[in-house]
Amino acid sequence: MEEETHTIRCLLCKEIQDAFVQLVKTISKISPDLRWIWRTNTFEMKATTLKSTAFLEYLFKPVSFKEFNGPSEDNIIFVNSKRVLSACTMFDKAESVEMVLQQTKLIFNIVINQNTSISRTIQLDEQEESMDREPTYQNHAQVKGSALVFCSAFSSFPRDTEFISILINENQVEFHSYNKTKLNEKRINSHVIATADKFEGIKFPTPNGIGDVAKVTVQFKDYKHIMNLAKVLSTSPNLRVKSVEDEGYIDFNYFNYISIRFTMAGLIEEDDTTTQTTSGTTATNTNDHQRRRYVEDEPVSEVSISNITRSMV
Repeated sequence: MEEETHTIRCLLCKEIQDAFVQLVKTISKISPDLRWIWRTNTFEMKATTLKSTAFLEYLFKPVSFKEFNGPSEDNIIFVNSKRVLSACTMFDKAESVEMVLQQTKLIFNIVINQNTSISRTIQLDEQEESMDREPTYQNHAQVKGSALVFCSAFSSFPRDTEFISILINENQVEFHSYNKTKLNEKRINSHVIATADKFEGIKFPTPNGIGDVAKVTVQFKDYKHIMNLAKVLSTSPNLRVKSVEDEGYIDFNYFNYISIRFTMAGLIEEDDTTTQTTSGTTATNTNDHQRRRYVEDEPVSEVSISNITRSMV
């Protein structure tokens, strides 16, 4: 971290003090290592799962802070997530919380009331390998709706789930879970289909056509961590999914203050040459832009499409 001529500090908004603790608690469950990026007007927190199967990132929006005196250039620090969790246990009772970043340590100044204040210091770890990626959101399908829909969908999946598929069109959002049998054949575990009236809105990238479908299929080896993430989600998250060659993104908003990005890196399942629908029919996929008829009441277990695909209706 470079030497700064001014004090790098921030004062959290009271509305997110408890949320901050909950988010750090989630990170501490999936990884001991926390990567903390201090920018000019906000900061980001990033971690990988214990088996390095996914990335969990929090972006705190500028509205999250009463005051923010950031560095002139981005500063990246590394800290132990459990030490951070231990340091912020009084946040929910505090009148104000100030964080001060120094060369080798991070200081939490917690004011409980006029008579009581606490100062806690966390030693920074040595720098580790960068895990920056540049996500491209312009081609994502977006869904805005109730957190209860997303949480119930994730929590309904059986514990032996290996893959989760999310399909989106203008009428509904489908969540499908499945694993692989000993014969390496896909076995459908469950379907959760939420119609459009359960959401505030479903938005596709332009140009958009009737019958377009967005899909991402991701593999979770640390499935219990997905359950932890689902429990943390709160009011009206935005769901954003994208399937690219080797990554898939799931984004949520935590209140209006914090954006959550869950990235499955290198674990997108390759599409098969044939797919089996729940009705028992088999479709052959000739290319990445397979056209298909989308029936609103028909759960679809697997469709070989990439990003946004034009479908017949």
